[in-house]
Amino acid sequence: MTTMTETFAALYTRGAQAGLYGESAGGAARGGEATTCARGYAELGKPDFALAFLLLADMAEADKYEILAQAHERRPSWREKKR
Repeated sequence: MTTMTETFAALYTRGAQAGLYGESAGGAARGGEATTCARGYAELGKPDFALAFLLLADMAEADKYEILAQAHERRPSWREKKR
């Protein structure tokens, strides 16, 4: 059971896909700023990629939740993808 006292990383790292998060870490190490990348993927509606970079980002927990929510809101629905 998850409590609100858990950190963003503790809450979301459990279900992390190793390959995706490893690649994002490599991208951040190659000069991609994690916060900028997370915001970019959120704008594109890609919550998995946004989450990968949010786990690396050095920012306030509340901001991480807000960006992740934005990514989910912008994510195209299944019906839109099907068209």
